[in-house]
Amino acid sequence: MNKRKVYPGYFVLGALIIYLVFMVIPGLIGIGFSFTDWSAYTDELNFVGWENYQTIFNDKLFWMSLLNTTIFVLLVVVPGTIL
Repeated sequence: MNKRKVYPGYFVLGALIIYLVFMVIPGLIGIGFSFTDWSAYTDELNFVGWENYQTIFNDKLFWMSLLNTTIFVLLVVVPGTIL
């Protein structure tokens, strides 16, 4: 492979490594923790599957918060961005 074609890849590689270390890997770990009952105050970690998601989707406060966030975005963030 030509050295001139590989050279710009070195610049992308540094940004890609930083992105993976600080965004992708913690995101995947967070998704993994969402399927457990882990608490920062204990060492115990048990797999609970979809139970956490069932709890959240059956909570009226969650849906009200989601509605409020959607209204805020539509009435404040979008017009502010356009202006």
